[in-house]
Amino acid sequence: MSENSPMISVITPMYNAEKFLSTSINSVLNQTFKDFELILVDDCSTDKTLEIAKSFSDSRIKILSTEKNLGNPGMARNIGLDAARGEYLYFVDADDAILKNALQTLIDTATETNSDIVYCSRWFVPDDSNFTQLIGKMSANLQKSSNAPVSDDLKTRIWDELCMHGMHSVLWLCLYNKKVFNGENKLRFPNFLAEDVFIHFDILCAGYKITKIDKPFYFYRT
Repeated sequence: MSENSPMISVITPMYNAEKFLSTSINSVLNQTFKDFELILVDDCSTDKTLEIAKSFSDSRIKILSTEKNLGNPGMARNIGLDAARGEYLYFVDADDAILKNALQTLIDTATETNSDIVYCSRWFVPDDSNFTQLIGKMSANLQKSSNAPVSDDLKTRIWDELCMHGMHSVLWLCLYNKKVFNGENKLRFPNFLAEDVFIHFDILCAGYKITKIDKPFYFYRT
């Protein structure tokens, strides 16, 4: 990594997210871990999404826009992946949020365990919830649990972890080493719905070292 490259690239696809975008962006900017860039990819929103994104004056924010609507957040994520300069990648949806110690805990765990992927849990939150209040309350009370390695055996990994213990196949619960996407076989999201489930299953089967933190750092707005 060059001296000017951030440790983590956070990638957020945006489409007509004016109602929740500010909360999502603020949850990233307010992280205790500061060495990151936030890549916002607007997919031709027709509301004030792009205007809201541009209202933030933080130098860590990079805003990209598609020339036409791509119709799938995976395609916008691919644009973010191509622009990412970080050694690690993290994805946050435009209507969701993360606890203020999420990135610090994830990167610390990746370093301590020499893991390619660090997996955490999440809260499901109604869409009318006050994320700002929840983030403050949960951050004050949440303690880091012990790390749990995910089996290197493919059969065990799929059956025990994925099927039995609820390791959900969604990308926004994980911090990824960039090599997971930019390795010898460049991995990008497919152009169909549930693209994150399919790509995460591919990643799970690829044999990368994964560590789980059994604590919810991500707020998923239902």
